[in-house]
Amino acid sequence: VDAIVQSTDKNLMVPVGGAIIAGPVKNFIEKEISQTYAGRASMSPVLDVFVTLIELGTTGFCTLRNRRIELIEYFHSTLNRIAEKYGERVLSTAKFNTISFAVTLNHLGNEIDDVTNFGSMIFTRGVSGARVVARNTSNKVAGIEFEGYGASISNYHSHYFTAACSIGISKEEIDTLATRLDKCFGETCKTKNL
Repeated sequence: VDAIVQSTDKNLMVPVGGAIIAGPVKNFIEKEISQTYAGRASMSPVLDVFVTLIELGTTGFCTLRNRRIELIEYFHSTLNRIAEKYGERVLSTAKFNTISFAVTLNHLGNEIDDVTNFGSMIFTRGVSGARVVARNTSNKVAGIEFEGYGASISNYHSHYFTAACSIGISKEEIDTLATRLDKCFGETCKTKNL
């Protein structure tokens, strides 16, 4: 692994837009990554992290982190319950990633519009931070074609959405997420006559 990119919104409870890049080789981070970056970014993400950490302090941050760790199993089992109800499954990534979880969207079939519509449904119901990835899509960026755009690999076997058990989450928020996901799954199954 050359570098790890950590989203500050999921790890440090700040607005979306910042990241921390770390890696085992200092020279790689300093030369390869920092020199390819144009340096026109906003100071806002750095300031957000600084103010949040100062406000929380070590005790506050550790308390939130420990609560998140305690809720991981509840988050996973809640997603699993909803997924199984609609013939879907939570993808197994917990060995490597205990923050973001993915749930298949196979009941939507192969229509990309149905997948993006599901993403729209969960967003309009106040599920923020979730991301829908449609399989077999491609996108060209700077002249380079990316197969399976948005997924970790090309030609992934399923459409899926991700949801994060982020720092600061509460059991009540997980229950609200479950209720909203259940409604979205129910509506899409009804529309597709499943």
